[in-house]
Amino acid sequence: MQICVSSLRDTTFLKRGSRLYLNQDDVDAMETLTVTKVPPTPVGPARYAVEYNDKDPLASVTDHWNWNRAQPCKRKGFCKEGRRTLQTCRGSLECSNQQCPYRKIYQRSNQVDFSIKKKCTHCKETPTTISCSARKYVENDRCHKRMTVIYIGEHDCTPRQIEKKPDKHDVENILRTRPTITTSQLQIDTVREALLSGKDAQEVQDVAMTYSNTRHLLHLRTCVNNKTKPGGSDVAAVNLLQQDFQKRNLDENLILKVGEDFVILSSAQKIRLGALITLGYVDEPVSLDGCESHSKDFTELELTTYYPVLRRNVKLVSMFAPKPGENSENVEIMVNTFDEAVNKILPSVAREYGIDPTPFAGKGLDPQSYVGDEGGALWCGLAKAKGVSVKSKTISDVFHIKQDIRRHLKYFKVKKDQENFQTLMSAACNAPTSIQADEAEKALERLIEKKSSNPAKMKNFKTWWWRRRCRWQQWCKTESSTSASSAEVANAKSLSASGFRKRLLDVVTTECSAAILEAAEIRRQSEGLKTVGRGPSSADRAQNRATKLLSSEDACATAVQNIAENADLMTARSVSLTDIESAHMDYRVNTRDSHRSDKTKRLSGQVKKRSSHSVTKHQLRYFEKNVENVHMDLLKCDSSMTEFKFKLLDTMGYLEDIILSKDTTSCSSSWCSSKCHHLLWILHRVFNFDKNNPVIYKQKFSKSDWSNIITAFPENLPLANIPEINHQGYIVNVRNSSIDAKCAVCKKELVNGDVQVVTEGPYRTIHRKWIKRTFFFCPTIKCITKVPRNSFIQPYCPSNMEIQYDDRLTLEQRNLINIFSKG
Repeated sequence: MQICVSSLRDTTFLKRGSRLYLNQDDVDAMETLTVTKVPPTPVGPARYAVEYNDKDPLASVTDHWNWNRAQPCKRKGFCKEGRRTLQTCRGSLECSNQQCPYRKIYQRSNQVDFSIKKKCTHCKETPTTISCSARKYVENDRCHKRMTVIYIGEHDCTPRQIEKKPDKHDVENILRTRPTITTSQLQIDTVREALLSGKDAQEVQDVAMTYSNTRHLLHLRTCVNNKTKPGGSDVAAVNLLQQDFQKRNLDENLILKVGEDFVILSSAQKIRLGALITLGYVDEPVSLDGCESHSKDFTELELTTYYPVLRRNVKLVSMFAPKPGENSENVEIMVNTFDEAVNKILPSVAREYGIDPTPFAGKGLDPQSYVGDEGGALWCGLAKAKGVSVKSKTISDVFHIKQDIRRHLKYFKVKKDQENFQTLMSAACNAPTSIQADEAEKALERLIEKKSSNPAKMKNFKTWWWRRRCRWQQWCKTESSTSASSAEVANAKSLSASGFRKRLLDVVTTECSAAILEAAEIRRQSEGLKTVGRGPSSADRAQNRATKLLSSEDACATAVQNIAENADLMTARSVSLTDIESAHMDYRVNTRDSHRSDKTKRLSGQVKKRSSHSVTKHQLRYFEKNVENVHMDLLKCDSSMTEFKFKLLDTMGYLEDIILSKDTTSCSSSWCSSKCHHLLWILHRVFNFDKNNPVIYKQKFSKSDWSNIITAFPENLPLANIPEINHQGYIVNVRNSSIDAKCAVCKKELVNGDVQVVTEGPYRTIHRKWIKRTFFFCPTIKCITKVPRNSFIQPYCPSNMEIQYDDRLTLEQRNLINIFSKG
């Protein structure tokens, strides 16, 4: 048999027509070199007998040349069970552009960096194709386990440079432990580990070169994610993680339930704690709350309580649902799921403590009280899962009551009225009987009618709270209010610990790890090791409760004595159980929670320092000179929770833009650099800050300062009374008046017969009155595009405004206008 080739060197050829053929006898006469693997760039004619590899037969025959796809090729005398293939060299590309940046920098042409469309990556030019006639034959004798490679012809092309790639298993191990790590993070962390591990310069460079191919790492990451995150969904990834936990005999309750778009987490120890709460061995209240989760685009709902043995707050169950997730349906699902888990282990836990489990069958988690904020969706979902009777166990913490009181102080302008409002709300909250609560309610109504700046809103606030009196007024409850919800405290600490949002998979694995650590802490106590909690002990909490109970009993005794002594002066109203029942009947579910706020964490043992900043005499003098008794006109204000934008007409008649935000302030006036009297005037006149308040002298504000600024922002702004202009336009005409006028910008005199531009807009007179006035301008762009002093007109903009020309203008006058416009 004869082999067809296009061009061969140093061999014997036979010619048939226009093609060359190689005699098989010449191929058999080649010297066979026995090697483990073919060289990187072999040149023909050559014949190699390589080591046979059963698992990967082609691993020993790969080289650095650019071969086309293999095609079958038969030969007389070759084993019928074997496989013989032919590969032709595809050649290479070379950029011939002399101005290519690659050539300029590296002093050689680009032969490797080309796009899919076969364009130079650096100069986008079409490269030159270097053809090559070399061939490669591979004979795989499967029967006798022999592999032979034959190279024919020399290469005119450039070989490929084979890079060292990272081990696939190493990358998979990193992605398994850190499933949401990005490609750039993986590269940086690997090189940083080599940099800090004591390796020399060459080893660090080798690691960097190995992990420098971002495209290959992205491919490996995609392959792993296709297995661990089907469809790219984090919820599906959590589902696979749950199955993996079960295969490894881990706690099956770490991931309690995975739905279509939600995840519920708990643990065996937390479910056992829920059973102990139901049995009465732990008498702590359970807090229900929703918060901004660490997971991006997810809301976290949770049931939290205080574990007296661990001496810290513990999450009984938490649910991650897509935003907005704080609704009654999600709360119902979470509570029912946790109750089912508690009901499974409740009989065994009850028998362990020698208690008959029959009375507790089907109760699930049954604490003495539920504590939370005023988010009605939370309580509505709890009522759906537990029944309407659970409302008798719901109480509000003092933190949210005081927080809502502080939020409504802005509707009382006088400080004395604000203090009176706080006193009356506290009296209504702490009233030991309904008579004292009614007296506080009537006094509060009178205060709202007489002193409030928005009586309608304050009456709605009062009505809203009084419908829920069974949850926050002392005379309605048998269980005293807590100072703060444990869930609220846990959320504030968790959110302040990290300032960025993570993927759901990261958050779930973190929560599962925390639950395993918590179980280990409980186990160390059961094995006789020392406890590590820092919170108050059970004895401390019992003593605090006894102190509060004693003070409540004293208050009740004093109230009863006062009622007995002044019975004739008080309304004849009996205090009985019907009051509490009617209060529960009056309860209405609020569908939104508009006053949630997480507080920043303060480290333990850190004492809050008083601000040493005080107002200096220099600042007071600056205030007296530039702000006090100074009149400016506030024309416009755009406000949000992040910044305030004001448009102000100052005393000199200039229009200024002032932007006020938490991190920075700015003013359009060229005179305001280090100090801005416009901003000082706004903080004093608009926000009503006193001159002795250091906030008005600041350029950047702390979180508390910004909170005070937002609270002080008035509901009704003192804007100037500007006359309305329906449509402002610019008209070019000839002045036809014996009275001379001046250009509103450059003050050039305009006499009878001059060409002028006329518009109409608001103007502030010398007596600080706003009127509608006609403005005259020179027919030049530099005049009509500026705002005159003491005015609030819209300047001419060539891109979106048109100038109307009077029909009586002559051709010479129109040409004169064009000449002036060019100037």
